[in-house]
Amino acid sequence: MDVAICTGKSCRRRVEHKALRAALPGRTVAEVSCLGICKGPVVALAPTDDVPIVIARVRSPKAIRDVARVARGERPLSKRLRERMVTGTRRTKALRRLVRAMHH
Repeated sequence: MDVAICTGKSCRRRVEHKALRAALPGRTVAEVSCLGICKGPVVALAPTDDVPIVIARVRSPKAIRDVARVARGERPLSKRLRERMVTGTRRTKALRRLVRAMHH
């Protein structure tokens, strides 16, 4: 599963941003410019067979652990992460920015 972490100012300044990177050893993690959510850290998880998922407020150690487990394919999305999923037009805009960032 591909993982992208927002590196916008709001996300990058949070302590959890480094903890999130550290929780994903051996994974290819793309650092992308601001995804426009600004409730960070914001993570995009792209399963190979499904639509990417955008998750905001990945702050607690448990949320970080859950992201790592999902990224490794060990577990499905937890209730904790489902509650933080970005939906609607905010998700659409974030995915558009993600695609642009990945192709540059």
